[in-house]
Amino acid sequence: MIKLSNVDKYTEIPLILNEPYEKIEHEIEKNFSDSICFDDVIISRHPKKIKIWDIKKLPQINMISSFEIDWSGEFIKKNGNLLYVGQSKEIKVFDISDLQHPVLVRTVTFPNDDSLPTNNYVNFHITKGLIYVMIDKAIYVIDETNNFLKIIDLSENSAMMFDYPMDIKKYGNNLYMVFRHCGLYVYQQSEHDRKYKFLSKHKPVNGYTPTYMQWLNQGNDILLIGNDNVVQYNVTNGEKLKRYKAAKIGKSEIHGGTIERENELLVVGTKGSKDQFVTAIIQQDNKGIQLVNTPKLEYKARKKFGEGISGLALKDNYLLIIGRETGFFLFEARE
Repeated sequence: MIKLSNVDKYTEIPLILNEPYEKIEHEIEKNFSDSICFDDVIISRHPKKIKIWDIKKLPQINMISSFEIDWSGEFIKKNGNLLYVGQSKEIKVFDISDLQHPVLVRTVTFPNDDSLPTNNYVNFHITKGLIYVMIDKAIYVIDETNNFLKIIDLSENSAMMFDYPMDIKKYGNNLYMVFRHCGLYVYQQSEHDRKYKFLSKHKPVNGYTPTYMQWLNQGNDILLIGNDNVVQYNVTNGEKLKRYKAAKIGKSEIHGGTIERENELLVVGTKGSKDQFVTAIIQQDNKGIQLVNTPKLEYKARKKFGEGISGLALKDNYLLIIGRETGFFLFEARE
């Protein structure tokens, strides 16, 4: 297996896609809006369906199962054997212990009244059976009996009145949120009264904040991914965040996710007016993360003006990029 930092290029190769025929009403139903990868399995979200794929035997991709969902919503999250499917006014939870037969086990329906503005539902995070959800200018926690509790009122912060919360993470007593303009915010839950208080914040001097978060070392270092860069923050001391120099990929729009292998991270994104796929390898050292390699991607675009990315997977020397409109692109590493 080629070390990521030694890859000269990724070349597209043919793949064999085994998927049962299905009749669709609109071409948009084929779109991939979100995806997650784990244990040689990919779960992809489409406008009306969730599909589960087996990628054990690349270049062959086999669909394991699928099930219907509502049109609305975008995100899917996995926590243990549970799959959380976010929709406009609810979150549906499926038990995926048996990938061939997912079972709906819970529906979290948002209250249909003025106390909870559901029209601006953004993102959510799951930990220890609790769902932390960003709705409008507030953070709510939903317990296992579907009770909603507002824990942070962001409207009290005037700087956030016209900003957009993009992602959220919880670790220990700390809650981390990233905003499009205001940057990274940290709140901490008191051991005494269980209420949350503001701890600290950080934002770049100019430009937009990367808006997807991923742990580099859980509880200690977090990555902010997006725009054309990846930024490492040390959050060990929640009251004094340490930001390292960004690893810039250069005029690219990076997909919100990385894959780690042997202390190296692979990121993918799009570049230019035709959304050409690009990839980069970054490493961590005592100065933070550093860009160490930018392998070429040799492939044929399927759309005149390219397409965005909804996911990626890495298996042996194969790189799988999921285009939002046309699906799977399979590449093989070359030294």
